[in-house]
Amino acid sequence: MFSFRSLVRVFLGTFLAVVTASATHAEDADALRAVLARLLPEGEIESIKPTPVPGLYEVVVGGRVYYFTESGSHLLRGDIIDLATRRNLTEDTRRAQRLRRLDALGERSMVVFSPDEPKHTVTVFTDVDCAYCVRLHREVPQLMELGVKIRYLAFPRKGIPSGNYDRMVSVWCATDPLQAMTDAKEQRPLEKMLCDNPVKTHYEEGQSLGITGTPTLILDDGRKVGGYVPYRRLLHMLENG
Repeated sequence: MFSFRSLVRVFLGTFLAVVTASATHAEDADALRAVLARLLPEGEIESIKPTPVPGLYEVVVGGRVYYFTESGSHLLRGDIIDLATRRNLTEDTRRAQRLRRLDALGERSMVVFSPDEPKHTVTVFTDVDCAYCVRLHREVPQLMELGVKIRYLAFPRKGIPSGNYDRMVSVWCATDPLQAMTDAKEQRPLEKMLCDNPVKTHYEEGQSLGITGTPTLILDDGRKVGGYVPYRRLLHMLENG
């Protein structure tokens, strides 16, 4: 008789064979897009592509990943795992989306601490009044010595409007934003400044990406890491995946 474990292996093997053998058609994706265009606000659908699961399509809406049947009649939320490789296919999409959306914001909108020849880039949603953000910022010199570029995006945790938001606007509007970032995090006096700034855009983009606290790090492969990470451990994560 088969053991339970053997039965599971047989089932998984059969399932994976079916998934691998399944075919999808571009016209199905086009038909699904037409259905979703009637259900979702214009411009929200960022991508539609077939998954390895027959009849199921991955749809990215507002930076978030969903799954729809090809008829558009059913919606699934959750992750798809390739059991053969143990790879989270949904997280692969999320990583790519994070990097794409950060690229769309542009580095010119960020406060950037960079070595001359960066080996890695870490983008950080930060708050100037966050204690763990301060701990991370105090290690930026060590990270730069190790070839890590730190790019800051604003995420005022107290929302908009707030005194916290105003302080972050002053950082981004300062003549020397790098020094202003350090001064703000060390609770030094900060001249109140106003200008055309990206703080609100950064905050809304962070919310779209599911950011709820600071610091939140986006590594150069798109991984999202919540909270303070000591600089040596962060370097290990960057170099070893």
